[in-house]
Amino acid sequence: MNIFSLRQWLQRLGLKALAAGSRKGHPPYLSQAWFSRRHIKRLMDPLYAELPQYSPAYLTYIFANKGNIIRNGAIYNAAIEDNPYVHIADGIRQTIGQPETPDHNVYLLGPSYVYGVGAEDAHTIASFLQEQLNGAAVPRKYAVHNYGVRGSRQIENYFLQLRTLNLREGDFVFILYSNAMTFYKKDIYLQILLEMKQYCERSKVHFITMLRPTPDKVVNLSKREKYIARRSLGQMGKEKSIFTFSSPVQRFCLSSLQIHCINNGIPCFDLQPLFNRPHSSGELFIDKGHWNYKGNKIIANFIFTIMQDKKVQQESIGTIDTFCSRYIANLVREKHCNEDIEYWIRTVVSSSPLPKKGERIGSIVMNANPFTYGHLYLIEQAIERVDALYIFVVEENKSFFSFDDRFSLIKKGIEHLKKPIFVIPSGNFIISSFTFPGYFTKDTERYNVDSSLDILLYGAVIAPALGITDRFVGEEPSCNVTSAYNETMFTFLPKLQVNVHVIPRKVCGDVVISASTVRQYLARKDFEALRPLVPPSTYTYLLETFGAS
Repeated sequence: MNIFSLRQWLQRLGLKALAAGSRKGHPPYLSQAWFSRRHIKRLMDPLYAELPQYSPAYLTYIFANKGNIIRNGAIYNAAIEDNPYVHIADGIRQTIGQPETPDHNVYLLGPSYVYGVGAEDAHTIASFLQEQLNGAAVPRKYAVHNYGVRGSRQIENYFLQLRTLNLREGDFVFILYSNAMTFYKKDIYLQILLEMKQYCERSKVHFITMLRPTPDKVVNLSKREKYIARRSLGQMGKEKSIFTFSSPVQRFCLSSLQIHCINNGIPCFDLQPLFNRPHSSGELFIDKGHWNYKGNKIIANFIFTIMQDKKVQQESIGTIDTFCSRYIANLVREKHCNEDIEYWIRTVVSSSPLPKKGERIGSIVMNANPFTYGHLYLIEQAIERVDALYIFVVEENKSFFSFDDRFSLIKKGIEHLKKPIFVIPSGNFIISSFTFPGYFTKDTERYNVDSSLDILLYGAVIAPALGITDRFVGEEPSCNVTSAYNETMFTFLPKLQVNVHVIPRKVCGDVVISASTVRQYLARKDFEALRPLVPPSTYTYLLETFGAS
């Protein structure tokens, strides 16, 4: 049996252009060691076999790449001659079906997957979107323009392209990018995205960003997707950690850049859920960062849906925080809930009656490490303003006092209160290592604290399920982590129909009552100093547990 090199194997299949390009790494995945003679048919047939024009020569055309050119300071695509399936004019890939006299324009900016690597002109995101818009019952005609560039992943280039466009009021600009390539440049990306948003706002143009899907984050991976993810993403999938395929962390975690965009008023859609299984589209991924024509059609349909949403049209110009929060809430609620949280909610509901219509249901989340008069004061202030109150006790055993002791002290400390109060373990879904690991790192810098997942999960899933209308927090002047957590609550919860109330801290003489102060006195065994700071039940427990020499 003869053993051929990759280049020789491609030549035998008639893929001469690919054979020549593979030496330069074009298309990108052909330079991967795993793309060998043994794998090429296994990887390509599931992606393209349904097309009547599929053949080795067809692959040669749709993956053809002649590099880039520079025009007006920005990078564009070099023209490809004698290619029946790929046409480029002035660096811009052709979109099929554009109207001659459009009322508005839609510009798609991004790297190779926007350009359409592995797709003919009629099968790019832009062409599929154009087909949808042409057939829609819309009062205005849109022309879709494909500004995707092969091999260009720099946000700076998208801004340079944007500044060359003849933007008109009512146009749409979509930026598609990957969070993976922005991990080390998040601040730079956010700054440039803000400038692009402001640039579009001046012309009253809709500006929307999107995150691409990747096979390593697909829920319920197919066998082929597992293979691609493992081979093209190194050790991903082989490491035994919480970040394995289909883990709850992958399903719940939102991109950090996406959260930063939302916090700064930039609409940002995560396309990953569109590729989660089950779906009826068969195989989609070519490699770790590209997908076939079916994937392009899925994304085009999603963009079309966004453009038809009246609220998007109204809110993607100017202040759009509310729209972004609503979308993220739906994403968390509809796409990222699993049986664990549903079981936890059913358990909570079974121990507390559902609210009646018009009732106000309050909630407090506390660690109570240990339970003090400050915690009791917060509860007393909250219960006066609502009909019933949930107290969620942080269940993680990462505090000085155990969960069982903290939970018991809260129950004993509120026995005298008359209104219905339900003390509930927080489980894995409220201030846990899963939703908010930074809470348990007390030396965390303020700007590194990201509690967005915890707050969004609470506002989008937990609060609606339990009928919670109000959340109460104590004023926090000293702890960076808690202070940042409270700020995130004010950012998201009111937009999710949960009112947030900050209650001033209770003071004993000149001392602000806090659990940390109690622990300091306890370390010195100064029981007289801590006695006025805690309820009798807590004091008795501390004295019995720590009073002996």
